[in-house]
This record gives sequence, C-alpha cells and structure tokens, in this order.
Amino acid sequence: MTGPLRRVLLATAVALSATCATYAQYDELTFSPSPSAAPMLAAPTVIPPASRPSIYAPPHGPSEIIGPPPSDDWCIASQQPCRTSSWTAAVELIPSQTLLTDGEFGRWPDDGAFALRLLLGYEDPSGYGLRARLWGLGQDVTPPADDVTLSMGSLNLDLYKRVVLDGAEVAFGGGPASGGLEFELSDNTHSRFEGGGVSLFLDGFYGIHDFERSQLGAVARARYSLLMGDWRDTTGGAIVPSTDNDTMSVAELAWGLEYRRRFGPCEDHSWFLGLLFEYQRWQSDWMAESADTSIGVSGVNIYTGVNW
Repeated sequence: MTGPLRRVLLATAVALSATCATYAQYDELTFSPSPSAAPMLAAPTVIPPASRPSIYAPPHGPSEIIGPPPSDDWCIASQQPCRTSSWTAAVELIPSQTLLTDGEFGRWPDDGAFALRLLLGYEDPSGYGLRARLWGLGQDVTPPADDVTLSMGSLNLDLYKRVVLDGAEVAFGGGPASGGLEFELSDNTHSRFEGGGVSLFLDGFYGIHDFERSQLGAVARARYSLLMGDWRDTTGGAIVPSTDNDTMSVAELAWGLEYRRRFGPCEDHSWFLGLLFEYQRWQSDWMAESADTSIGVSGVNIYTGVNW
C-alpha cells in the first residue's frame, strides 16, 4: 500500500474512533443518574372505585323509571286549570203550582201557574262574579171567596265567588234583593207588598259522568232573602190591611240535573240545559196575622243558557 493511501485510511480510523467516543460520553451524561442528584418523589397511585355510587334510587322493577330523589330545589310546578273571563245568560221556564194555607180565601184551587226567570252575569278568571236574577209569576184562580189574580216577583243582584274543585263547583255569595207580592180581586182592588233587603245563596254542581267534550252533573241551589217593606191595600182590609215595616222572608230550594257542552280554547265555556225541581216559601207575620196564610210555590224548572 502506498504512502498517501495509508495516511488517508489512518485519518479515517482516527475520526471514527473520536466520533464513537463522543456519542458514548453524551449517552452517559444524559441517561445515567448523577450520584449527587436528589431522588425524585413518585406520584401517588389512584385506584378507581369498583363501582360509582348512583345519586338515584335503584328501580324496583323493569318498568319503573329512574328519576332524581325528591328535593326542595328540584320540583315541577303544578299546572293550574286554564280559565278565562266569561259572560252567562240563561232563561228558565217554570210551570208551577201555588199553595196557600186555607184562610182568607178558603180552599185555594190547585190551578197551575207559570213562572219565568232570567239571568245575566259576568265572572272573571279568578272566580269572582256579578249577576242579576229576575223572577216573576202570575196566576188567575177562583177560590170560594172571590176571583183572585196572584202576582209575585223578585230581583237579586249577586256578588259571589266560585270555587272549582275536583269534578265539582261551588258558588256562594249574596247581595241586595227586592220583591213584590199582590192579590188583586175582580173589582180591581188589591193588597200589595213591596220591599227590599238582602239575600244569601249557595249553588253547587257535581259531575256525574264525563263525555268527550261534555258533562252531566247534579245541581243544587239554596237561597234565603229578608225583605223589609210595606203593605198597601185598596180592598178595605178584605185581604191584607195596609201597614208599614213588615218583614217578608223568602226561602228557595232547587235540585236536579244539568248537561254541559264545553267549547273554547280552554274548554271552560259551555252551553247548558237543565231540569230542576224547585220550591219557594213566602211568609210574613202581618200576612199570617191578617189573612191567616203563607204562600208556597213549587214547580219544574226547565232551563237553558250559554256561558261564553
């Protein structure tokens, strides 16, 4: 081998030997721990729990829905029934029979009478309402004493509150009232009472059977009125003499069935049809003392109306 070639191979071997030594020293400095270095602390080992506790109670069956436990901070607001303001109008036709105790007129005939009642009212969504109620009756009879035309009437202005319960309604209230009563003889003379006062009432409805958009229910009504007034007489005292400051009490009871057909977005309006048996009793101390009588009115109330 010639001199130049030998010198090249020798230089190459020296260069490879230096490179290997440099890499060996770098590995020793980088990956070998220093004797003076402080030992590192190992991180704590976290072992996950075998099963994560559930915040819900376990189901008691395959069909039970798992839900959050009851809490004061977790609840669903109760849904209030949808109600809107409404007007009510009704007409009541009442074939009736008057009952007078035997007295001034002798035996009172069992002739039929006819009565009519009209009602108009307004009620707000909270159940407070105002309504007017007008009732009138007329009858011509022929008792043993003389031909008599009997006329009766009352007007009530009611302030009330309606409470809607589960399948039932109760309305209670009262207000000013007025009333009149007249006996007219065949010679056009008369004994007439006119008075005013207050009345209290209670109306109830209870659903018996529900249809798709209608309802059949039981109805009950009760009312009591006290009227202060005077008697005016042109018969010469033949029936009830004139007097001031007499008190007439009027008691009313009715019960029966009502059918309602609902309509409206909330189905809180309806047209209705009803059948009631009703009774009224008119009584005053002066009428009882002078004519020895009181007046009862019984009848069958057939009515219809609309609440819109």
